[in-house]
Amino acid sequence: MMDSATADENYRKIFVSSSDQDEIREALSNVSVLTDKESVKKATGILKDDKADPGLRVLALYKLAHAIASDKNLILYVLRLLKNKNLPGDIRKAAFSCIQSIRFSSPVIASVQTQITDIFKGLVEDKNQKIREDVISYLAQEKDEYVQRKLLEGIHEPAKALLPEEKAIHLLGYDIHAGIYPILRNIVEKSSNNYSRMEAIHILGSEPDAKDLLLKVYNNKKERYGVRKNSLMALKTYHPEEFNRVATSTAVDDQENPNIRAISINALAHSNNESSYNNPDITEHLKKIGRKVGSAVLKKALDYYLTNQGQKQN
Repeated sequence: MMDSATADENYRKIFVSSSDQDEIREALSNVSVLTDKESVKKATGILKDDKADPGLRVLALYKLAHAIASDKNLILYVLRLLKNKNLPGDIRKAAFSCIQSIRFSSPVIASVQTQITDIFKGLVEDKNQKIREDVISYLAQEKDEYVQRKLLEGIHEPAKALLPEEKAIHLLGYDIHAGIYPILRNIVEKSSNNYSRMEAIHILGSEPDAKDLLLKVYNNKKERYGVRKNSLMALKTYHPEEFNRVATSTAVDDQENPNIRAISINALAHSNNESSYNNPDITEHLKKIGRKVGSAVLKKALDYYLTNQGQKQN
């Protein structure tokens, strides 16, 4: 049986020598990343051939990632592909993926970072949703002030939103500053989009003054499960004493939502506070209700907590 290295070399040779499009496609599909001079030259020719099949150009682009990472001119060419709105979406999306994949490995990418940022800024309103979301996400992770403004603008004026509200809130979390907190509070308190509220709570937890709001949300049993869960996790991270109190109360509340109880019990079991993960009152109560629990999720949480205490259910 041929080993992978031998098979890879055979495919590389076929790719370099063949003029048959089907053979080229099959060889390029099966060969690993291209690094030798001959293969790189041929694949680059395919990539730059405007008349070539778009799928084959995409394939060549993916296989050239290593060569592109080391070549400033190739990086700039890939950026031009991304910028060209007349090209098929698959080529443009592959161009973005290439830039993303070499983001931290390329020894020359720093020299073209300004061009990358400028081109990406020009695409934040691109009609291709995937490209628009990808470039905005990239810039948000770079803490780009322009994209921050566009995301906030979309939250204030939904008609101008470039992304779904919950996605915009998530991306704002890459560069948290005081001016964002009032916006997040307003979303938690007034928005009808529970996904947005969940994202806002996740970020808002780091604000020292958010404790009362987190408690209010968590203690409201009419709230959606995900919203309450995120509130509890925010309390656990930023307000451990309050978390210990409400999670302990939830753990022994037989009228509480079973899924919320399970989250609370699991969180207590993983807590660094001994009064939380080794609480005799909780242990005795959980032992008492034992196998009477109907929820499989809650039953699993009980088993885990009691096993950690070396206990067995009645």
